[in-house]
Amino acid sequence: MFKQKFRTGLSLVVALVTCPCHLPLTLPLILSLTAGTTLGAFLSQNPIVAIAVSTLIFIAALSYALRSQGKSQAVCELPIQKGEEGLI
Repeated sequence: MFKQKFRTGLSLVVALVTCPCHLPLTLPLILSLTAGTTLGAFLSQNPIVAIAVSTLIFIAALSYALRSQGKSQAVCELPIQKGEEGLI
């Protein structure tokens, strides 16, 4: 149970960091951390790639967090008795 909550929280943090709306803050940080490398040179010349990859990671992390959040919550279903199908 703890591992599942930890993974859900970690994926939410990843989704928060890679959110495309935060990219004006995180892209310069990524470029400064990768300065002097081939990756840094590629990303500085092609920022669209960074935006696309960041968006894909954001969608994947958020969907994982939402799916795992839904699995952790127990749903109580009441049995439907015969003749009560039309009530809902």
